[in-house]
Amino acid sequence: ATRNPPLLRISGLRRICVDAINDFYMIQTKQWPSQKHKWDRHIEINQSLCYCNNFFVANLEDPVPLLEAERLWKDGQKVKTPYGRGTIKSFDPVHDLYEVELDWRPLNLQVEEYNHNKSDDSQKSTAGPTVQSVKGKDTRSQPLETVFEADEEASQAIATGRSFDDSKQNSK
Repeated sequence: ATRNPPLLRISGLRRICVDAINDFYMIQTKQWPSQKHKWDRHIEINQSLCYCNNFFVANLEDPVPLLEAERLWKDGQKVKTPYGRGTIKSFDPVHDLYEVELDWRPLNLQVEEYNHNKSDDSQKSTAGPTVQSVKGKDTRSQPLETVFEADEEASQAIATGRSFDDSKQNSK
């Protein structure tokens, strides 16, 4: 549409954009190879739609809507972030952004509340806390495993399938 003469009209570009959006939504979740693959294509289509929208606006046309993201957490739900614990305030589905209110209280108050909640939870159930997504799926996270650093000889022994003691004797 930017060439002279154009390869396609602006109305044709608009139809292509709208069809791309409709086709993306028609693909069922189970048909994607993985959730990461789906999100990668979601981002690529939105980037292309943004590029087309810039062209539409420059030519005094209405932009097409972007793909909307799925909402994973409800308003008011408590979440952990890299910046601390917080509460979900809102969600922007177009940009896939959550507004989170972080807990900026002193650490000793947060620890007291955590210990109080932990003792209440252990009395209510022994299954442990779960996080419920909007769709009701249990998204309980698995505990992180402790990683121990080993010296280079031990790593080499593991890589070659020998025991650590055998590798020390062979290196002498």
